[in-house]
Amino acid sequence: MKASELQKACSGEGGGYPEEPTGPRIEKVRRLFAGFTGRLKVLDVGCANCGILLPLAGQHELHGVDISPALVEQARAHGVQTVLHDIESGPLPYP
Repeated sequence: MKASELQKACSGEGGGYPEEPTGPRIEKVRRLFAGFTGRLKVLDVGCANCGILLPLAGQHELHGVDISPALVEQARAHGVQTVLHDIESGPLPYP
């Protein structure tokens, strides 16, 4: 089984992902991006529902890529520009 097949099977309908995940690693990522001045373009590969970076949406331009159609729809509902893509099927759809 390829990694992407396992990911698809585990992501199901997008359940199990908290709207706003927390934890020391997540807070570290948020602090890192919050420390930048100016507006960055941020690409989150394997973004799930984009809950990790969503608090930074007002400060930065967020983009996401995920393999799960349900999670991509959740991210889009949050206003994040998200693309459904399996990275094992080809290069990322970004330059």
